[in-house]
Amino acid sequence: MMNPPNDCIFTEAEKICQPPKPKTTTTRAPKFTEAEKLALSVALLEKDKIINGQFSPTLTKQTKSKAWSEICEAVNAVSAVPRSLAQIQEKAKNMKKNTKEIASHNAKEIRKTGGGSADLREMDACSQNILMTLPTTAIIGIKGGIDTSAQGDNFMFCLWAVTLNFH
Repeated sequence: MMNPPNDCIFTEAEKICQPPKPKTTTTRAPKFTEAEKLALSVALLEKDKIINGQFSPTLTKQTKSKAWSEICEAVNAVSAVPRSLAQIQEKAKNMKKNTKEIASHNAKEIRKTGGGSADLREMDACSQNILMTLPTTAIIGIKGGIDTSAQGDNFMFCLWAVTLNFH
């Protein structure tokens, strides 16, 4: 009785040797360029009330889908690589997450006591556009809510500080 080659895969049903399937290599899409990010942030700012609004008789799923299609067209207009709607929505989600992190960090730094300069992170134009689409509670929390790390709540100063470019 001969031993099967090492690269054979046996299936339970057939009990026969099958050659392994060739590995397929997938190529990743190139990173978003600064122009694409800026186009996305501007389009998100323009369509903010539609894509983040509550459903109503006038704001339907079709309205939101149309807005996302227009955002996709705006990004693809400046892109060398065609981007899918899923890619653009994922990038928008990641940009919002990163902007929240920066804004929250800066707001926390401003509220610190003890003197000295605050360790503020710089925001680019894209992040500033995204920041304008975020509700204030996403950055500073709910007013009157219990937050053991909060030292104060000077919202206007915090918002002013995080939207500036610090050099």
